[in-house]
Amino acid sequence: MIIELFADVVPRTAENFRAICVGSVSATGKFLHYKGRVFSTINKGLFALTLVMKASMADLFQKRIVN
Repeated sequence: MIIELFADVVPRTAENFRAICVGSVSATGKFLHYKGRVFSTINKGLFALTLVMKASMADLFQKRIVN
């Protein structure tokens, strides 16, 4: 997958994405990365989508749908 970043148009977004791609460390000390993530949707030329959900958020979401 080749990804082009438009730092001249969206500098903050491009830098955040670059930091995640190279595995930088956040201000809270957590590693930022896509390692081990599954891309659920890839639309060539437009976007790639991966979902990141913490267990507690997933449980809350599931309870909202069920109830």
